Amino acid sequence: TDVEEKRLKLQEVEAKIITQENKLLASKNELINAKVEINRISAEYAEKSSKAQSDQFTALSNQYDTKAQVNKLENQYANYKIRNGLGSALFQIIAKNKWHGKYKALGLFTHPTAGPRDIDRLKDVVTLTPNSVSTELGDLGGSGFTMTLTVNPDNSVIVTPTGGTPAPINQSYAKNYYDPATKSFYLYYSYNVAAPRIVKEVLTLK
Repeated sequence: TDVEEKRLKLQEVEAKIITQENKLLASKNELINAKVEINRISAEYAEKSSKAQSDQFTALSNQYDTKAQVNKLENQYANYKIRNGLGSALFQIIAKNKWHGKYKALGLFTHPTAGPRDIDRLKDVVTLTPNSVSTELGDLGGSGFTMTLTVNPDNSVIVTPTGGTPAPINQSYAKNYYDPATKSFYLYYSYNVAAPRIVKEVLTLK
């Protein structure tokens, strides 16, 4: 009859609607799964990227430590003399001076075109002589830019370029000095006369 025929058609339509709703639900589930996978991949990438940066900083720090040790050994070797006639050796042993150690550096590095960037890092300050130490310049230790800090009797400090740092160092901005009360170096200097890179930083013993 017509009623049965219409009922069958209605059932067919309802079946098609259910089928489409199931397909829509399946598509939504696939979308959710895809978003979850994207988030997982993004998190994995961020973790690996962070680890790679950490490994890079560690490698640069180790490289600087190695350079500092080489400089120290070269200095000790320069003070080593052999007296062939007496068959004896004369050693000058350089002990760590009172400024030797690991320091927290905070400050600002201002580039003439790139602008300012913060300095917030640990630095190794290594004995060179009884009144001088070596450390990285600004945040450029990984690029081979180093400097010697010579502490005068009045605690004023002279900054001398070493490594890849171009001479001269401009120290006319303010007095560079060491504060024994806080065990901190207060430094304000620049390099590259034509386009000065200005560094203002405080190094405090950890």
